[in-house]
Amino acid sequence: MRIPSSPHKRYLNGADWCLRALAVGTKKRTGRRLVFAVSVCLEGAPDPEQLKRTFILFSQQFPVLRGSDARCWCLAPYWKYSASLPPRVPEEIRVGGAVFAQGEGSLDPVKVVEETMNRYSAIPGWRIALEVFKTQSSSNCVLVFLFDHALFDAKGADSFIHLFFQKVNGEQPQLSEAEIAPRADAQLENWGKRFKDGQQANRCILKLMNEQTAYLPLPPELTTRPIRLYEHCFTPEEAKRIQERAFAVAGYLMFAPYALATAASAFHPLFNRPAMADFDFVISTSTDKQRAATRKRHLFFNDLSFLFFQFPVKAAVQRDALAGLLRDQLVQQARDGLPAILEEGNLLMRIFPAKWLWAFLMKFYRNRMSSFAFTSLGEPQMTLSEVAGYRVMDYTHFPVIPTPPGLGLILCQHAGKLHAVLSCFEGVISDEEAKAVLARFREQALA
Repeated sequence: MRIPSSPHKRYLNGADWCLRALAVGTKKRTGRRLVFAVSVCLEGAPDPEQLKRTFILFSQQFPVLRGSDARCWCLAPYWKYSASLPPRVPEEIRVGGAVFAQGEGSLDPVKVVEETMNRYSAIPGWRIALEVFKTQSSSNCVLVFLFDHALFDAKGADSFIHLFFQKVNGEQPQLSEAEIAPRADAQLENWGKRFKDGQQANRCILKLMNEQTAYLPLPPELTTRPIRLYEHCFTPEEAKRIQERAFAVAGYLMFAPYALATAASAFHPLFNRPAMADFDFVISTSTDKQRAATRKRHLFFNDLSFLFFQFPVKAAVQRDALAGLLRDQLVQQARDGLPAILEEGNLLMRIFPAKWLWAFLMKFYRNRMSSFAFTSLGEPQMTLSEVAGYRVMDYTHFPVIPTPPGLGLILCQHAGKLHAVLSCFEGVISDEEAKAVLARFREQALA
């Protein structure tokens, strides 16, 4: 049964609905929304008020930002929005920021993002936000963009920022009707095939989870705990060395398995406990569905595939051997078509309300979900080197990790540099442990 999309109605895909379920579970456990931030550090300080006015005007042309979830008579969830412009700035679009006096604050981007993310992840209603930070004594500034994961994935956020910066630079961004008002069919045909695909996906995942999943216990009273962010930046020379080492160990273009093996080695001491001696790491990762060579720009919703990796905790001691094992698992999943099978099965799972799907996922994954989260983003879609005449010094993604596990590592690149960002809820690991994980990741990555 083919039910086409209609104006101002965009049916959600399987990845969209899985993320809704994760958002529901994270909100229930932590009191916080599933959002992410992007920081842009500029060598100079454009007029903050002009930036915010331009951001509001640019964002208001996208009616999809003022939408919400709804459910069709056919049980397929969709995003419902109106094309009419509101009489005032809608609550879905927020702006803010601060100018720190001498000695009042710091322009440490990580701390600025951490404070902003903790504030916004507890605020309902918004979909996109921009905060501008500078000090009276410095000519530099930090722009913090915040995105609701219900509407944006990392590539979509990059594209949105790129188009906004074009507007700031006096250019006229070229937008298609499909980007301004996205549409998608309900995809309700082939139910029998999708049911079989769902069964096959479940069997594959259960095979990966045939042992106990290694995990770190969540702290009590999680709803009162803030998000903590830690970051290490590799220079372009170091990033090149890491890539060359990855290709030598795991194979050409096999950076992700090498990076995940390095992350597992860095996290290993936290999980190396007698009670988990025979446990397995189970890691879920998200990846862009489109190939880099043929990628088309998209702004809204989640164009993601999912992969799963499993290996004994003790295997993380041998990073190079583990990189080869993860490469083989990646290749096998690609040959088996697991990402496509998962997407087909997830389309069927949309008949569940998000909170029911969350309950099902928790039961299926034995209340563990994954040992830690991992994502490697690669180069951003935002490719401009200047904004309003000021050089872009840094561009970094910062996630809120779904809980459980409430702990994860994200890798992103910009101008040849490689950023490793560790995100967790306070109490999952200590400040000292988080810094030690990044120090081990650096040491292992450059070994």
